[in-house]
Amino acid sequence: GSSVINSSQLFSSPKMSEFIRLSRSRYDLVLYDTPPLTIISDTAILLSQISASLLTVRSGVTNARVLPKVFSVVQDSKTDFIGVVLNSIESSDNPYYNKYYQRK
Repeated sequence: GSSVINSSQLFSSPKMSEFIRLSRSRYDLVLYDTPPLTIISDTAILLSQISASLLTVRSGVTNARVLPKVFSVVQDSKTDFIGVVLNSIESSDNPYYNKYYQRK
């Protein structure tokens, strides 16, 4: 189709709703990888149309002060919140885990 300058129009379009409905009927699990929730409104629009959400937090990058806002948006969307994935963590940053995991 034609280029959509405002991508939030795309996520709130009837075609997107139809795509989500069709995907649910064909697949057991569909993952939508979205931009950070606090930066672009597209994610908040998509949240209201999906059944569950999983938050990915990057160690040393994601600021803990934004998390209450993120959780508020997820709660307002009425989607089920599955949990949090913490990625890019260095085991040396945490002495508790450091004794269990070693780099080879």
